[in-house]
Amino acid sequence: MRRSLARPEAAAGSPLRAELAAWMDRAREAGLDREDVAALFASVLDERLGDAPPTPN
Repeated sequence: MRRSLARPEAAAGSPLRAELAAWMDRAREAGLDREDVAALFASVLDERLGDAPPTPN
């Protein structure tokens, strides 16, 4: 199940989302494809939040 983007921090105009979009642009400019970006993101996500319990909505 995918979480919704209902949290203000994840909304379309949020600074965090804008930073992530800019990072994705840089990753593409560096030659990474979708699979590369997904693997890199998943690696950092697991490293930083791997064992973190889900937060309630």
